[in-house]
Amino acid sequence: MIETCQGKAVLELLERVIRVASRYHQVTLSTPFMDDRGLAVIARLDRSAQKAGIGLQVATRPEFAVQVRSCLRARTSRLLVLPNLHAKLYGALGKHQAEHEVIVTSANLTEAGLLRNVELGLRITGSTPTHQRLIERVLRWWATEEFAAMNARLQGRRALINSRSRRST
Repeated sequence: MIETCQGKAVLELLERVIRVASRYHQVTLSTPFMDDRGLAVIARLDRSAQKAGIGLQVATRPEFAVQVRSCLRARTSRLLVLPNLHAKLYGALGKHQAEHEVIVTSANLTEAGLLRNVELGLRITGSTPTHQRLIERVLRWWATEEFAAMNARLQGRRALINSRSRRST
């Protein structure tokens, strides 16, 4: 199923994963900004991931990396630090493909983004084989060579911009 959703759907997905983590094998979060509420959700996800032995991947910006790293204790948890991150994505790969779910949204992992702001997102569930493949592709993209190459290009551009800025001063 593909449907529109609000930020609250993100919180519902993450709370469901926390409650029944054993039904999943990978959880991915991409959020450039977060607050204490978001960090608390990440810490709870990490504890559930550790108990269930599932993977947790969190992508965020450098200014939140230290805080997120302190929440990630499970050996199966991974942090991606991306200076140019703007994407907000929350998803879980179920042990059964029908339980796959991904939300691509405007909502950051903040109290406002999850509960107060007017946010827009697309929620895709693994209700058909086509949806299942789409969710798997989106959530596994972070581990692809395509992503690594794109991130390296962006880092190179940022480094070039920074070096030009220093020379002009």
